[in-house]
Amino acid sequence: MKSAFFLLFATSCSAAVQAQIHDTIQLQDAVIQTNRIQQNLSETDRNITVLDAKTIASLPVKSVSELLSYVQGLDIRQRGVWGAQADVGIMGGSFEQALILIDGVRMSDPQTGHHMMNIPIHPDMIDRIEILKGPAAARYGINALSGAIHIITKTADKSLCIARLYSGSSMEKDSSDNQTFLNSGLSFVAGSKIKNTNFMLGGSADFGNGYRYNTDMNNYRFSGKISHLDKQKNEWFIQAGYIQNKFGANAFYAAPGDKESKEKVETAFGAIRYKLKRDKWELIPMISYRYNFDHYIYIRQNPAIYQNRHFSHVWNPELNFTYNFHHGTLALGAEYRRDTLRSNNLGNRSRNLTGIHADYLFQKWNKIKILFGVYSIYHSQYGWSIFPTLEAGYLLRPGLRLFANAGTAQRLPSYTDLYYKGPLNVSNPNLKPENSMNVEIGIKRNVHDKSLSASIFRRDISNLIDWVRDSVTHPWSPVNYNQVITTGLDIAADYYLNLHWKRIKNIRFRAGYVHLYQSYSAGLENTISKNVLENLKDQFIISANSVIFDAWKMQVSYRYLLRNNMNAYSLLDLHLAYNKKDVTFFADINNILNTQYREISTIPMPPRWFAIGLRFELNP
Repeated sequence: MKSAFFLLFATSCSAAVQAQIHDTIQLQDAVIQTNRIQQNLSETDRNITVLDAKTIASLPVKSVSELLSYVQGLDIRQRGVWGAQADVGIMGGSFEQALILIDGVRMSDPQTGHHMMNIPIHPDMIDRIEILKGPAAARYGINALSGAIHIITKTADKSLCIARLYSGSSMEKDSSDNQTFLNSGLSFVAGSKIKNTNFMLGGSADFGNGYRYNTDMNNYRFSGKISHLDKQKNEWFIQAGYIQNKFGANAFYAAPGDKESKEKVETAFGAIRYKLKRDKWELIPMISYRYNFDHYIYIRQNPAIYQNRHFSHVWNPELNFTYNFHHGTLALGAEYRRDTLRSNNLGNRSRNLTGIHADYLFQKWNKIKILFGVYSIYHSQYGWSIFPTLEAGYLLRPGLRLFANAGTAQRLPSYTDLYYKGPLNVSNPNLKPENSMNVEIGIKRNVHDKSLSASIFRRDISNLIDWVRDSVTHPWSPVNYNQVITTGLDIAADYYLNLHWKRIKNIRFRAGYVHLYQSYSAGLENTISKNVLENLKDQFIISANSVIFDAWKMQVSYRYLLRNNMNAYSLLDLHLAYNKKDVTFFADINNILNTQYREISTIPMPPRWFAIGLRFELNP
């Protein structure tokens, strides 16, 4: 497998076109992509952050999970280097309360939210990432309780090929075999446009012995898509992706007894979508499928002691319709979701969900916009539920907008919550779904070279699900708690400074700060929490990138994080890239300060980490 990747790397790309580093840069007002009503980012009345392709390319990352760790309000809790395994929380929510989508396809896994970050998309394949903070049932459906992360992949408007080869190490050694920790990888993205048909294909391989004992990894990703416009400008869209992820799972789930654990996870997804568009209306039918296989071995030297095998399948057909009136836009839609599970531990399970939605964006006045939406579902286990939302905004002056929103959402218990039994974990089949109510008010300013936003919110969650235990000698077990209230402040700024000095050109500054406070129902504070009670309290992120000495690009990023019941820590990262004709050389240093820190209480994170690599780009 590795030799095939190196052959593909060597033959698929042979030259590059030098980047246009002297162009004047300005912020773009992206169209926020949902399967329903679409709006420009500056006109939305929600708290939304967008990572564009230029920002993605400037960060010292090799995976989507690393990429998201540079967004304020996101709590990325990794268990290895380069995204070997990670969880994501949004604005104080747990990893089960966030929803991830790829081009509108939901990546939710019915077995456990731990698999949702098993994403078969390499960062070079991504056009942008949209992060919606707050309940998103009206936009994206079930399980988007604390927010949603939407990954939009690139579409080739011309032929292109991008390839990378890289390697990294902490320079430390594994005491068990005296081998230096070293990880390597390569990736490619190729695209072409033939008349009205676009093709994109990407793949990557990361492998190595990790960063501490039993954290080795072998990670292979493939993804591709085809889109075609017919003579009437209707669009066909076909997409698929696959990832195989094998890793040492030392202390990942059941510390300290799982020091010798291993895990293999395979995820595949596919989708077919057709967009029928006329002057005033649009009809989009889509069907998607997601498969996941998880094989967990508690003691790798003796699998017979304890192991799990889980196979899950999710089918999700949906139909969305929008109609543009003179003073607004109406969106209607319906979806059906069926998930099944076959497991030696969880048993054979299945459940069905039917959802319908209606949204109306009212735009009669120039300065005022109001959006009302409602999403209703029928679940085979829990019956009917309804989730309304309201968004409103007022344009104070061009580029300055005041907004407010209120919404509700729900998170269903996973099959692991309901039925899992392991060495240190015992499930609870009587769990109820989590429900949330969120209100937010904020202000945003967008002009061509700068943006600034600030908002405050309050989220009330009833029937919160968390894995807890009374002492370290007892097993973990999930329970419902009556109420958890989260209040927070979110501030973000993005600014371009166009310079033409001899040594420095075009500096971009990005900064964000989040402060969160949570209060709990009686009893929760006296337990040991696996997820909720280690949420973020304070998070500050600032970065700057620039062109220096004509051919060099540099990005410096600083992150400060403080979690409940854990020590605060600071991380400083550097990305350098030098472009010479058809090749870009890059060097990354992560955790320059060599901070000792933990994103999960049982897992020490990597020390100072060095990586170097080459990037080739061909645009015929």
